[in-house]
Amino acid sequence: MELIIGRTNDGTNRLHIQAGKKETVYGSSGSVMQSVSRMNHFSLEDKGQGQWLLKNLNPANETFVNGMSVDTARVKTGDRIELGSEHYRFEWDSIAEVTPTTINLTPLKYVWENYHNERLRIQKQQGKFNAISRLTGVLSMVGMVFAIIGGTSDNVNVLRLVIIGAAILLTIIVSIVAYINASKVPQKLDALDRQFQMSYVCPNKKCGMFMGNQPYHVLAQRSQCPHCKAKYSEK
Repeated sequence: MELIIGRTNDGTNRLHIQAGKKETVYGSSGSVMQSVSRMNHFSLEDKGQGQWLLKNLNPANETFVNGMSVDTARVKTGDRIELGSEHYRFEWDSIAEVTPTTINLTPLKYVWENYHNERLRIQKQQGKFNAISRLTGVLSMVGMVFAIIGGTSDNVNVLRLVIIGAAILLTIIVSIVAYINASKVPQKLDALDRQFQMSYVCPNKKCGMFMGNQPYHVLAQRSQCPHCKAKYSEK
């Protein structure tokens, strides 16, 4: 993206910034000195990561970077740029409306990982509990077999009662836990999803839109936020 910057051509003497078809003005009327060239005093080409290529667009223009007169120079956001013989101070804030915001996407990586890992943990716990539930069914069947098979010795009767009693007790305990767990797991997942939807949002404070349930690595493949168009960066 290249910005063309100069003094307005309508007599108001404000700063004029053009980025492609988008134009904006900055400052109050009369704030830009006459020594600043109209419409196209200098250009800034975005090189990424706050780096810009500055070009003086007319040999008759005067452009200064950190006090040095230049025709072409590499500059970074915040460098002191002055225009014309009267050294009009260019304000970096003036280009905010025509330059997309760059946001650090990395914090969303940890939000996604925490959400994904916690959801897997809850699902694994549920899987283990289901396995225990199936085991109680096996024990109940074993108890029924012992109740049916023959044998009247005291040892057989005692063993039969122990197995049947253990199966009944375990079945009762698992049934109670299953009842409690049946309501807690959906609640945990619902709370986890709501927290995720509040945290997995565009880092641009002016946007803050939920980025959807797409994994972070899919999100990072995009170049910008689909809502506010802010550029993505992972640095």
